[in-house]
Amino acid sequence: MAWNPYDETDWERGWTEPIPKPKHSAVAGLIALLLVAVFVWTALLPQPDPEARLNLVVEDTVAYAYGGTDANSFNDIRRQLDANPQIDTIVLKHIPGTKHLGENTRIAQMIRARGINTHLERNSFIASGGVDLFLAGQQRTMECGAQIGVHSWQDSAGESPRTLGFDPIEDQMARFHASLDVDPAFYAFARDAAPHKSLYFLSRDDLKKFNLLTDGTCEGRRWFGFLGGQY
Repeated sequence: MAWNPYDETDWERGWTEPIPKPKHSAVAGLIALLLVAVFVWTALLPQPDPEARLNLVVEDTVAYAYGGTDANSFNDIRRQLDANPQIDTIVLKHIPGTKHLGENTRIAQMIRARGINTHLERNSFIASGGVDLFLAGQQRTMECGAQIGVHSWQDSAGESPRTLGFDPIEDQMARFHASLDVDPAFYAFARDAAPHKSLYFLSRDDLKKFNLLTDGTCEGRRWFGFLGGQY
């Protein structure tokens, strides 16, 4: 089988964060009951399938993105954006990666061409090709705690930069990232940070080093007096 540089396989990794117990009091007990009620109500609502093809859930000027990309995703997202020209921000909620690097790159270029901003919430998870969709934002912001995973690629024939002894798309991807105002060295860093069956999660220093956030730092959010997230 001929090597296809635009095929890659991705996966996901979840995480949980403990919440400190509130002090025992009538007010704390009432708050706890209200929180439980909210969580139960939310759990009963229909939830987007994170394993499905990339889809946008539109609320006014914001689109919430779920799922990975494949060979058909560019046309899907173009139709959704054309039908909702008011969208100015895409919040990436759960993007495990891509099955077609070429189409994923085209989606990212379309997001940038339309001047759409991208944002990560504290419980967002993006990996591999999902990271390029985030980098496409005109303005790129995130809340502390969001997970950004990177790794090397492997094509449908099982080839990778390691087995090939070189990376045939390094220059192309470096130019792509430079066009998004990201340090072009980021591609090689992300590729070498972890093998294709693993993930490396970017640190605050990584975000700053490669100019991944347009405002320079993640946004903090406090829950019960603790700063949420991994940063």
